[in-house]
Amino acid sequence: MKISIQRSQERGVGEHGWLHTKHSFSFANYNNPRRVGFGKLKVINEDVIEGGHGFGMHPHTNMEVVTIILEGELEHKDDAGNISGISANSIQRMSVGSGIMHSEYNASKTNPVHLLQIWVEPREKDIPPNYEQKEIEQDRMKNKLLTVLSGKRMKGALLINQDAIFRMGRLDAGTHVSCEARREHGSYVFVISGRVKIWEEILQSGDAAEITDAMKIELDATEESHVLVMEVPM
Repeated sequence: MKISIQRSQERGVGEHGWLHTKHSFSFANYNNPRRVGFGKLKVINEDVIEGGHGFGMHPHTNMEVVTIILEGELEHKDDAGNISGISANSIQRMSVGSGIMHSEYNASKTNPVHLLQIWVEPREKDIPPNYEQKEIEQDRMKNKLLTVLSGKRMKGALLINQDAIFRMGRLDAGTHVSCEARREHGSYVFVISGRVKIWEEILQSGDAAEITDAMKIELDATEESHVLVMEVPM
């Protein structure tokens, strides 16, 4: 097993008045040759969008775009005529495939929305664009790692166009959790909030661990924590 730690303060930072963002990997004006993705995982942006603001219509092609809302509500529109609201504790997967134009705006005029946006390279390119979303049942990930997205059809999980698995957990202090891992893949553990121990490493809010050559991921929450574990091909 190999592990590499990225501390929260090592992330790229963007301050744009209405948008406060942190980039785990090189993105936009943040260029870090040592952080250009982790296997098929290419982008993890933690965004806070102020009320009444957002991203206007812009294009994407051949990417799996995953949005996880932590606080607030985001409004999604695209050139296929889809309009939807994504509320707190919900996840959306958008396969942009052959190309799509979409916008993302804070649904509130006054309150900020806090989210993670994650990009994964697709397994199959140029597919027709499509998306789906669901609310994550908080009680189902209490003190365990719940599969919320998978490359295979699973009850209760979104389907992604890649051989990837995303798991989320809300852990009480003192909780130990684990999940199987495929040695030929890599696992990226992101601490949304709290404090966890992975082997001998302590991770706090915004910290991440890149793990390779492992058959199991084990976490110990040393305080109440919210974690995301993403397994992707390397």
